[in-house]
Amino acid sequence: MNISIRPSTDGATRLRRHRGLGSNIWIVLVFAFALSFSAALIFPAASAQAQTADPFSAQFLSVPDSHDGSDLTFELRFSEPVNGLSYVVVRDSLLDADGGEVMKAKRIVSGSNQRWRITLRPNSDSENVVVTLSRGTEVATGYTMANEVTATVSAATDEAADETPADEAVNEVPEPVAEKTFSAEFLEVPFSHNGSDLTFELRFSESINDLSYVVVRDSLLDADGGEVMKAKRIVSGSNQRWRITLRPNSDSENVVVTLSRGTEVATGYTMVNDVTATIRVVAMQMDTSTSTATVTFSGAPSNHEGCKVSINMALSENISGITAADVEDMLSVTNGRVLDVVSTSSGNNKQYWRIDAVATLFLKFGITVAEDTAIGSSGYTVESEATVEVMPHQ
Repeated sequence: MNISIRPSTDGATRLRRHRGLGSNIWIVLVFAFALSFSAALIFPAASAQAQTADPFSAQFLSVPDSHDGSDLTFELRFSEPVNGLSYVVVRDSLLDADGGEVMKAKRIVSGSNQRWRITLRPNSDSENVVVTLSRGTEVATGYTMANEVTATVSAATDEAADETPADEAVNEVPEPVAEKTFSAEFLEVPFSHNGSDLTFELRFSESINDLSYVVVRDSLLDADGGEVMKAKRIVSGSNQRWRITLRPNSDSENVVVTLSRGTEVATGYTMVNDVTATIRVVAMQMDTSTSTATVTFSGAPSNHEGCKVSINMALSENISGITAADVEDMLSVTNGRVLDVVSTSSGNNKQYWRIDAVATLFLKFGITVAEDTAIGSSGYTVESEATVEVMPHQ
């Protein structure tokens, strides 16, 4: 008897007998049952296995082998982006820097918290720096380090010593290391002073590592006749350009400020030139033959309609130290009032001014500077009377 097994449309397996073999042997093969039984044994077990996510980890990349005390950078890369991670946390909390300090943490890819550029500042040029991100550190909620990452950046001086054979190091005379030499200059130094604070720029030929404003203010400059009150970086983060504020001892004493040759501004930075500047008191500038100045008006409109008028005023001398308030005090105004006095000179030049005023409607407007009028506290007086008039519009 032959037996054929055919699947039916309803999913069951049907047996069909065939005569002709002579024996009544029944072979029952129930494939559907066997297959379903095997699937029941295999697939439920597979589906029951827990899907284990890859552990959260990190690595350091592009770490320099050595340092000379200058800032160094490397990459901190996490195994995946970290939601809600701030650069402040990366900079201040995650990394342990033995022998240095983490100064910056910046995203390499904007908007992504996976890759970070780390800036590290060694404590000195002779100390190794070991930076570590420890296992178990909670980088952010739900992100805990499964591994520990560490890197050592050796001091360059240590590397040089390691490369020297022991038998040679005993008798070797080290070659002298040339110190960095550089210069400085004073810029925008005023010609004179009246006892008030004055400012100028101190500019080095290059930026200096680890230079504090306290050192610049208290130690570098010798101010004869005055005192250095402030030293402020002109460019944030750079130690090359400084704004110096100097206070004269009095309004009758010259101030001489000096940065001497041979001054060690910082380790390895020694001055090769002398820089000096003298700021004289205003009174010492005056010559009795030129203690007067003339006043000239120009640019006045031919008439007015009771509105704003602008008039130029020029002094025959460049009198240092005078202010807009000093100029306004010189003016006697009729049928109107002064709105503003503005210097139109450049730099320290105080010769040229613009007077903005408002005239009274229907009346003749005028400005007069009388003879012998004092020009501020400069010691100068007006040599002769000067007048400008603007007629009302008819």
